[in-house]
Amino acid sequence: MRHLFISLALLIAAAALSAQDFNKGWTFWYEGHDKRTVDLPHDAMIHRERDASVPSGASVAFFKGGRYYYEKVFEVPRDWLEKHVVFDFESIYMNSEVYINGQKAGGIHYGYLPVKVCADGLLKAGKNTILVVADNSALEDSRWYSGTGIYRPVHLRVTGKEHVSSVRVTTLSHNPARIRVTSTHGKGETEVRVLDKGRVVARAKGDDVVLPIPDAKLWSDTNPYLYTVEVKLKKGSKTLDTYTDTFGIRTLEWNAAHGLLVNGKETKLRGGCIHADNGILGMAEYEDAAIRKIRILKSYGFNAIRSA
Repeated sequence: MRHLFISLALLIAAAALSAQDFNKGWTFWYEGHDKRTVDLPHDAMIHRERDASVPSGASVAFFKGGRYYYEKVFEVPRDWLEKHVVFDFESIYMNSEVYINGQKAGGIHYGYLPVKVCADGLLKAGKNTILVVADNSALEDSRWYSGTGIYRPVHLRVTGKEHVSSVRVTTLSHNPARIRVTSTHGKGETEVRVLDKGRVVARAKGDDVVLPIPDAKLWSDTNPYLYTVEVKLKKGSKTLDTYTDTFGIRTLEWNAAHGLLVNGKETKLRGGCIHADNGILGMAEYEDAAIRKIRILKSYGFNAIRSA
């Protein structure tokens, strides 16, 4: 019998020595309206007037689109000029452009993907300005309410020039539990540790290592247990960069006789589709609202979702 095996893989991007919340105190405006201060995430369209003639009609609840502007002034210490600085936008809707001190630094012609903007060479010591333009004026671009603006959080990540750029954790087997950790980085050597609630359960050195996890607690839909992976980039005894994130150990298998197997156990999917908006809250993705939504679905017996 032919089997298709799928391993859990966790991709971690934009490793950081420090990650700052960059969501407070933005100045927001659009054509013909006064500037005001907002915190992110923010849906710019949910507060606009409605118009029965808008191109997408009921799909966007008859809200008007437009060009929207977000600006923030922030301080840059002198030592940042020798570091790698990235603005990590979880998403911007739509057709975004990002400017740093008047120079275009990035953007994307889409609305449902992360936008990473490198600020290297664009910053100066002291006060700096970042401007984000979101344009959904061509409203016939969606078949459900799209919202607009910086509708997910933004993080400012500052690392050394030499840093961990990505880490991938893959489950090779669950009984016994074995994982593979691969990383890419600048000059230096990596040390890998796996922690269980702060206790080190495995360690190794190298960019591509296989680690057994003794007495592993497996991830499942009823017990979503998570471990922590820590990757340090070192030059001699000096630590250049450290990245940590969480992951679960699980194997997924599909075959015609039993359907989906999670860690070798037959598992029936009871799922549904949810979209990115939060009803009267609009498109802005608030953590409390997202957790509430999932908690309600789980209480109804759901164990899977297809998200927009």
